Amino acid sequence: MKVKCIADDRENLTAGKVYEVTECKEGIMQKIMYRLKDDRGEEYLYDGENFEIVEE
Repeated sequence: MKVKCIADDRENLTAGKVYEVTECKEGIMQKIMYRLKDDRGEEYLYDGENFEIVEE
């Protein structure tokens, strides 16, 4: 799946950039979390609210 970052205040992510999701999880309080490589090339879990899906 590919997602586009829609948050403009996230460290290590660029607003408008498309990222490849390596894992999708349901986190605390039933929030969707995406594991992806950030701009530093490190994999990390990010809150799904910061992204929109561009390709499933």
